[in-house]
Amino acid sequence: MKIIKEETSRMNELYNGSLDSAGVSKQEWIDKFNGTGKFDVKKGYDGTGFYTLFNQKNKLFGNEKVRKAFIIAEDREGVAKTLYRGLAEPAYAWCPPGIQIDGKDFRDKVNHNLVEELKKQHPDAKALLSEGLKELGLDPDPSKLNIKYLESGTDARSKEFAEFAQQNYKSKLGINVECEYVEWAVFQKRTEQYEFEIAGSGWTGDYNDPNTFFDLFISNAGITNTGWTSEKYDNLIKDAAKTTDMEKRTNLFKDAERLLVYEDGVISPRIWRFKNTFIRKYIKNYAAPTFGTIDLKYTYTEGRE
Repeated sequence: MKIIKEETSRMNELYNGSLDSAGVSKQEWIDKFNGTGKFDVKKGYDGTGFYTLFNQKNKLFGNEKVRKAFIIAEDREGVAKTLYRGLAEPAYAWCPPGIQIDGKDFRDKVNHNLVEELKKQHPDAKALLSEGLKELGLDPDPSKLNIKYLESGTDARSKEFAEFAQQNYKSKLGINVECEYVEWAVFQKRTEQYEFEIAGSGWTGDYNDPNTFFDLFISNAGITNTGWTSEKYDNLIKDAAKTTDMEKRTNLFKDAERLLVYEDGVISPRIWRFKNTFIRKYIKNYAAPTFGTIDLKYTYTEGRE
């Protein structure tokens, strides 16, 4: 196994045969590898959800209507298609597909579209934002609103993500957005100290159970810094941890997800990411589980040149 941090070097080694498999995300490399006819491709959910994070200790984003306006305005389809080049799926709830409960996919058992429900309740995101601004005693004209979007990264890819959000909020809500770019260590410190208004974030599950996505938001978790606390949410997650009734447990997580996204608008789900692994055709019985380490016990090569 090789650790190659630089993407171009990693792709070149895969192309020239120094590597037998690697994840590939850029379309130019996908086309190049597909053109060789020498690779099989394994594609599936990678247990990661990305979302927009609101600082509720900030006056503006302490308002529920303001947060929900941003949730409704989020261009999930555009993010998946443009920024992830089709290697992601729009997220209309929080817990990503591929996460199981009682041996079944949680998303198959709980298939509510919380974002669409919000849109039906509030068809006009800009009007909802104006209502929130009025409640706060601020100018209800969104064009007078200026916010800062915190992005973790200073490279070209990070700027691509932040500028997409900037343009989308300008288009959908009519507001003015300034992008701030900081390295990951600074991003962590700023969010931990609530020195931000709105930011992009993500989470990859630690194990194959919905709890790995829901216990992030209990009041004393200290992982996602939203400033939100909810005794009702905390109790739902605690009860889910105690019960052995899988149907009851599923419904507890369902209620928690509804509270998180639809009722309180704590986060804005953005996308669920795919993994896209190119493997040379002479590699047989290769399996990479979503969780845990790659097990190559039964993997072998056949027909290597």
